[in-house]
Amino acid sequence: MNDDVKSREVLIQELDEARQARAEQAKSCRAEKTAALELLAGGVAHDINNALTEIMGYTSIMLRSFKPGAPEYEDLDAIQRAAVRMRVLTRRLQAFARRLPPQPVETDLNGLVGDLASKLQELTGAQVQLDVNLSLDLGTVRVDPEQMQWVLMDLVHNAREAISAGGQITLETANVELLDECTCQCGRTLCGPHVMLSVRDTGAGMDNETLSHAFDPFFTTKDRRAGMGLPAAYGIVTA
Repeated sequence: MNDDVKSREVLIQELDEARQARAEQAKSCRAEKTAALELLAGGVAHDINNALTEIMGYTSIMLRSFKPGAPEYEDLDAIQRAAVRMRVLTRRLQAFARRLPPQPVETDLNGLVGDLASKLQELTGAQVQLDVNLSLDLGTVRVDPEQMQWVLMDLVHNAREAISAGGQITLETANVELLDECTCQCGRTLCGPHVMLSVRDTGAGMDNETLSHAFDPFFTTKDRRAGMGLPAAYGIVTA
């Protein structure tokens, strides 16, 4: 009987070790894939930006030769506006690849959320309830305000895409205390007092397959989107 018990204990231990090994291997594969995607995205963004600089420069010069309303002016202006939209996309690629150096300053996240309130409400629309719960005694944080605005807009936009009419998005700030050391996605060990910014929605969530690709550039479940919102936000918060 004792031998049977010991055999079962050994088998359970071996199964646990096998599960841990598979989990570590999967984690390593994800890290390698992310690093490769970051390298590719950064290189592509750099090359496209160089081309856009030339396009925007030449069209700006050519626009001076025509008056607004002229067919040639309208065509050149359309090219210029398309280039500006493309530059926004390349900046998101750079954010994902961590090639947009942040300019951190002491920032009140409550104030940042307040400044974006009207844009966030416009983003969610009238058919989705947007609840904002801000901590009254929130501490300040050192972040790049512009990049944090991108993160917040991208998260709310993604939440809006995940829910149907009648759904709810909750945006919350709070002071939190991490009692035990934990390692975040960026590899830093966190412990002690921190400030939390949370975006939650009442959507159905993601299945495991979708979740495994959520931060991949251009991955999207929506045909009409570029799929760069979450990857850019991920790159910013883990930089």
